Formats: sequence, structure tokens, C-alpha cells
Amino acid sequence: GAALGGADDVLISWGDLREPGRVVGYDAVTDMTVIHVPGLTADHDHTDALVAAGDEVIMPGDDGTAATQKVVAAASTSAWANGDPLVGIVELDGRIGDVAPGTPAYDMNGDVVGITTATAETAPTAIIPISLAREVASEIIDDGEATHPWLGVRARNPESGDDETRGSLVTAVTEDGPAADGGVIEGDLITRIDDQPVDSMAAMVATLRSYEPGDVVNILVERDGAEVGCTVALASHLDVGA
Repeated sequence: GAALGGADDVLISWGDLREPGRVVGYDAVTDMTVIHVPGLTADHDHTDALVAAGDEVIMPGDDGTAATQKVVAAASTSAWANGDPLVGIVELDGRIGDVAPGTPAYDMNGDVVGITTATAETAPTAIIPISLAREVASEIIDDGEATHPWLGVRARNPESGDDETRGSLVTAVTEDGPAADGGVIEGDLITRIDDQPVDSMAAMVATLRSYEPGDVVNILVERDGAEVGCTVALASHLDVGA
């Protein structure tokens, strides 16, 4: 697969650590690879730290230095890897530069908030939220692959001088995708998914992650000043190669 050039056996190198490992699986939607390293154990008693726009995160470099960048968007689909859009990515205000993909990103309290991912060198730095990374890793370990519900839209936070404007603004709809089939069109402002209010792009991504491919959701949108209800059957990214 795409993981590490298709390798099955790898050498893990971090600081003084040099250990052989085996690739368990890869998820193209989050650019996440799960590697099993015999003899290493992890502390599973954890609380996932969250970040919001404006927060600073720190990413250590191999040379002992550290890069500090600010969060631009807590959930974005503007990052790409291997030609595929990455889902639920935290976008930062710098460039990935010398920060190696797979490097942990810490908040100012020293808690891990995510893992850097391999976007283009000139693209904004992007990190996989640690909560999403754990979910994907667990699915790969248990099921051999991770599944992601696919709505079939690109969206962003609405731009307005009115602080009361909330929602996720649809900027593009995939032809023949789930949203298109359910009646969602470009320019719609998604404000609710089932009984969950959607007040931002991040909220839309987080809400969708609680569903499975095949689930049917009721999406409320604002269109031309009116509220419109759309019924959408979510698909899977695996079905569309994304």
C-alpha cells in the first residue's frame, strides 16, 4: 500500500531508539500508519488534549530544535497527501519544513495534541488530532482497516462580520456523492446534523465522525434565507478511493 513506500518491515528511529517494526496497516484518509514494535509498551491511561484556533503547538525536530506554530483551523479539509484530501486535520499557520511527518505535536502544557502528516513541503503544516489518530489506529489493529463516513462536500467556516453567523458553508459538492444525492448544493450553510447543532466546520467534521458509512442522517441547511432539510445516506471513503 501507500504506507512507507509499501514496506512491511521498518526500522524505528527516534532519538536513541533503534528498533525493528512491522507495518500493521495504513489509512489514506488520515495518512496514518500503524507500526508494531515488539517489546515496546504504551501507557493507555490518557486524556486527549484539544486545540482551538489561535492556540500554539510545539513540534520537536531531529536536531533538538522545536518549531512553534499557531492553529488556523481545528478541523480542515484543505490538506492533501498522495493526491487524496485528508479529513479532520488541524491546520497550522506555518510550513512543514524540517518537521518530519509522524512527529508528535504538543500544546503549551506538554500534552500531545496530534501527529504531523506528510503534506507538500510548501503546504500549511497539518496534524492529525490525537483523538482521531487513536480511533484510526484501533480500527486498523482490530479490523485491518479504518472506515470513514463520507458526506461528499468541501466546506469552511462562513465569513461574516456578524458574530451570530454559525454553521459550515458548503463550497463544493461531489457529483453523484451522498450530499448531492440528498439534495445538498454548493452555497448551503449546514446548521444541524440530526439533533446535533453545527456551528463550525470543526463541529461538522466532529459530528460526522460519530457515524458509520451507510448511516442515514438528516441535515438542516440554510439556503436563500430559508431552512431546508436534506436526507443523506453516508458512504465510505473506501468506496471512492479517498
